[in-house]
Amino acid sequence: MISQNEMERERHRSRLKARRDAYTALAIAHDQGVSEGEIKGQADKIQTLQRLLKQPITPKDELLTQSLDQLTTKGRQLEKLLGLE
Repeated sequence: MISQNEMERERHRSRLKARRDAYTALAIAHDQGVSEGEIKGQADKIQTLQRLLKQPITPKDELLTQSLDQLTTKGRQLEKLLGLE
């Protein structure tokens, strides 16, 4: 037979686990949101630089399929062409 104290300890452990799981889920969602914001910012920057350079504008949907590293590299290349390096 399980004692009252053991049941209370188990409930306490379950609540702690639920809190930790929720915190972890929020932290992951936050990190994903930050990453998505950085990607969208780089895509906007690339389109702005392309406009300034009078180049064809890459569709945003196409840019958003690329990694942050790829977009950063492309942005730096365009900045060089514009003399902003």
